[in-house]
This record gives sequence, C-alpha cells and structure tokens, in this order.
Amino acid sequence: MSTVPDFPTNIVAVPGPASATITWEIPLSDGGSALTGYTVISTPDNKIQTVDPWVYTYTMTGLKNGVSYTFQVFAQNEFGISGTSAAIIAL
Repeated sequence: MSTVPDFPTNIVAVPGPASATITWEIPLSDGGSALTGYTVISTPDNKIQTVDPWVYTYTMTGLKNGVSYTFQVFAQNEFGISGTSAAIIAL
C-alpha cells in the first residue's frame, strides 16, 4: 500500500548575504509512489517555495541579516506531504 513519503534527510542551510542556500537528500522512502516535488519553508517570515522532485538545493533570497531562520523541507507524492526535517541558521 502506498503512503506519503518519508521526510528529506540531511538538511543543511548555508547563510549568504540576505539569503540562505538549503540542501537536502532524498527521503529514505518515497512511500511507494514517485516524488512530485519538495516544499521549502522559512520561519519566521513563512516564505514558501516549491521545487521539482529532481532538485535538492534551493537558494532563498530576501532574508534579513542578523535574524535566525529555520528552514523546513517537505517531500510530496500523489498521496500527500511528508513530515518535516529542519535546519536552523543565523544570517
């Protein structure tokens, strides 16, 4: 029986000037259904970006220097969205 995918692993966020580059590895299981994409969310500003299933890195821009951010990455397949994995950095 197919289910939602596992969460992406090894989330890393590297700060840049008013930005962060977030990388991740594919989930351990796709839930028995091909991945359809990833969603990256930054907190505290709640920016959301969806990327293609073959993309494992995203640079989020428009962030504020001197602020601590948490980045969460979710995997998605036709059955829904995974749990989350997160990385925390300060710009």
